[in-house]
Amino acid sequence: MLADVDDVFWPQFRLIPPEIGPPSGEIHVWSAKIDHPIPSVDQLLNILDEAERFRADTYQIDRDRRRFIVRRAILRTLLGHYTGVGPGSLQFHYGPQGKPGLATSTPVFQIVHFSVSHSDGLSLYAFTLGRELGVDVERIRQISDADSISEKFFSHRERSLLSMVPRSQKQEAFFNCWTRKEAYVKATGDGITAQLDHFDVSVALGEPARLINLDGDPIRAAAWALYDLKLAENYTGALAIKSSKESLVLREYTCANDLAGLHSNFEYGGQALLGLTPGASGW
Repeated sequence: MLADVDDVFWPQFRLIPPEIGPPSGEIHVWSAKIDHPIPSVDQLLNILDEAERFRADTYQIDRDRRRFIVRRAILRTLLGHYTGVGPGSLQFHYGPQGKPGLATSTPVFQIVHFSVSHSDGLSLYAFTLGRELGVDVERIRQISDADSISEKFFSHRERSLLSMVPRSQKQEAFFNCWTRKEAYVKATGDGITAQLDHFDVSVALGEPARLINLDGDPIRAAAWALYDLKLAENYTGALAIKSSKESLVLREYTCANDLAGLHSNFEYGGQALLGLTPGASGW
């Protein structure tokens, strides 16, 4: 049945030759605005697995349930593109802290690595070959407990720099710092168990995204690349990868009626473009 479901729900997607992961030396980052009208969202449940359908049913607010279903359907579509496996046939495994990966039963599971993040109506998906990576995105907004969050999770250096940012820019600086730190711990798989105050990222507005030190060691930090992701108004994001030679390819996923609208947005390698600023060690 899953093969039939794949053929029915992804006809346009099938016209795109499957890539076995992004080309070597590239990181593909897809953005998707998931609140666009999509008829028959519940039909997308057919390509989700039992655990995903169960999780969808735990959402009490219909908007949140809908967003979850669409996010997972897009993830499966894109992974199907990179693995050549039907989206409904993909299986996942999850690390000790919940980091997702392809199950060992999936072809090229050791090759294609991915990371996902979402905030309100925007989702990000990052893919590469043979390297762990992490991506995070947040809508820039006012939060009442920003100071207590900074005190608990940011390093002394980060808090000091954040205190010098003009009040009008502090929210953006806060979320820049947060997404950079989150992207790194998602790449390592440490998640919420990580001691976020034991490493430093760049904070000042206009300063390129950079991992400055890990437990006081700048040499270890230099092995990582951080990238800023400015892919939608009033959002900020970051990507972390243990490498410095990849080029980013940024694409927008257009949620068409059958979720098959794959549209290449813009590509670059070696220079900043359209609001994306590579970190100092980013190339």
